[in-house]
Amino acid sequence: MKTTSIMDRQDRRQLRARSVAAAIVQAIDKLLQRDRDLDLLAKETQLLRAIDEAVTNLLTEKGIEVMTDYHRSEIGLPPRDQKGWTVEEILAYERMMLERMTQPMAPMILSCILTNIPPDERNEVRKALDYIVTHFPGAYREGLLRAFLGRLGEG
Repeated sequence: MKTTSIMDRQDRRQLRARSVAAAIVQAIDKLLQRDRDLDLLAKETQLLRAIDEAVTNLLTEKGIEVMTDYHRSEIGLPPRDQKGWTVEEILAYERMMLERMTQPMAPMILSCILTNIPPDERNEVRKALDYIVTHFPGAYREGLLRAFLGRLGEG
C-alpha cells in the first residue's frame, strides 16, 4: 500500500476556505443585485473578486475551517448535536467538570483576613463563609470563596 506524502494530498483547508469565501461573496452579490450599468458592474465584479481573495486568504492563514455534517460523515466522524458537540466531547467535558467539582479545595487561612474586619462584623463573615463551604461543590465553591475574599480585601 502506497502512502501519500503531505505534498501529494489535496489542500483541504484551501478548498474549504474557497467554498466558504464563495458562499460569502454570493451572499454579498445577491445584496448588490439591482439595475446596474456596465461601468458599475465591472467595478462591483472587481470588488467581489477582491473580497473573495481576501476572505479565502484570511480563512486559510488563520486555519479556519468549516466542517459540515456531510464532511464529517464522509470521513467517518460522529455527528454533532444542535450546539455543535459530539457525544464524546460532551462526556469528556462533563468528566472534566465533575473532576474539578470533586477536587478538595486548597486550604485557606482566614485568620489574617478576619483580623482586618471589625470585631462586630466577623461573625457575619464567618457565617457567609460557612454557607459557601457547605452548600457549593468544588471548583464553584473555590471561585465563590476567591470572589468573596477578594471583595473583603478591597473594603
